[in-house]
Amino acid sequence: MPTQRKFDAVAELLMMIAYELGWIGPQIADNFRCSAQTVYSILHKRGVSVCIEAKPILTTAQQRQVALLYQRGCLMRELLDLFGCSAVPIHRALHSQNVPIRGNQVAQYVPTPKQIETATAKIRESWSKQTYFERAGVSREPMTVTRVRDLPPNGRSVASND
Repeated sequence: MPTQRKFDAVAELLMMIAYELGWIGPQIADNFRCSAQTVYSILHKRGVSVCIEAKPILTTAQQRQVALLYQRGCLMRELLDLFGCSAVPIHRALHSQNVPIRGNQVAQYVPTPKQIETATAKIRESWSKQTYFERAGVSREPMTVTRVRDLPPNGRSVASND
């Protein structure tokens, strides 16, 4: 079983700084010529909360680049491969740059004020031809209701439209 490579305090401190600046374990490991597990062990030993599945965060310049490429027709899959991150940072970058996302989303139809006015007028016109009860689907026929003192001994009565 291979042993963990030993680093002095300065190297371990540099690993901590790199991690806190957003580098991920494998990137740090490549720079220090060790395994990612060694980096994570050192960070853990130093009391740094480590998330092994962390993805690199996009810088502001990268977010602008994502938005530009996406607006020019680059596919989401291509952006994921190009920047080496999950879909979440890409979506956040597009959102922060106010870029609408293409694809499986429902198109947002926003009617013009004139269209709203026309539709509202049609609804009001149909309402004016109906009473409130007709619009609500309530029958206006009178119902015969039995008073409590007129109930039979079993206590049941059925209202009827006589």
